[in-house]
Amino acid sequence: MNTIRSICVYCGSSPGRDVTYAKAGHLLGRSIAKSG
Repeated sequence: MNTIRSICVYCGSSPGRDVTYAKAGHLLGRSIAKSG
């Protein structure tokens, strides 16, 4: 089985007005980091 060595998540070019996306991105990053 192949091992994933890197991941790219497009986050947009500006923070925007809806903090929901920033919170979701933060949670995704923490989950990926925790998984190793």
